[in-house]
Amino acid sequence: MNTKKLFLAILSVAILLPAAVLIYSPTVSAAFIITDIKITGSMGTTKMTVGQSQQLTATDQNKDNITSTVTWSSSDDSIMSVDDKGVVIAKAIGRATIYAESAAVKRGIIFSITAAPANPVTPANPVNPVTPKTPTNPKTPTNPTNNTTNPTTQQLVNPLGSIDTFGKLLAKIVSTVGTIIASLATIMLIYAGILYLTS
Repeated sequence: MNTKKLFLAILSVAILLPAAVLIYSPTVSAAFIITDIKITGSMGTTKMTVGQSQQLTATDQNKDNITSTVTWSSSDDSIMSVDDKGVVIAKAIGRATIYAESAAVKRGIIFSITAAPANPVTPANPVNPVTPKTPTNPKTPTNPTNNTTNPTTQQLVNPLGSIDTFGKLLAKIVSTVGTIIASLATIMLIYAGILYLTS
């Protein structure tokens, strides 16, 4: 290999390597961005009875929902099972820990499972119940003239929700543009090298 070709090979590697890092760095860094996991349940309790189920939610240090991206597992599937969506089912009496795990963080929550309550016994109907007498000519209360209308409950909207969504969209756009620029730079470098070799 002559000096010119060796120089071009070294130059190509020196430029292609940073370009490849730029392209794949969002994917690599995304796997390690989670530094903490918090697990909460739809029932708001870790005490359940056999046969009950509830949805667990995992959030990261930024309070973003990562329920579908973490790996769920149970310390004892015979007592409590969990699927990949974070839904747990109490199967038997005992204690089990449900874990949510990312690439670098693993957190668990302990559940206590007890027996389901017995069905209550319905009391028998009394024999010959006494029917109360209907009062004669009951007076209908007069409606007040100025009725007060019940206030309508307004749903509170988190003002930071739209900002957070916009920030994520902007970050995605910036990442995409950076990837396109790196790809174009790589193509131009290869084309320049070909021209140099054939000149």
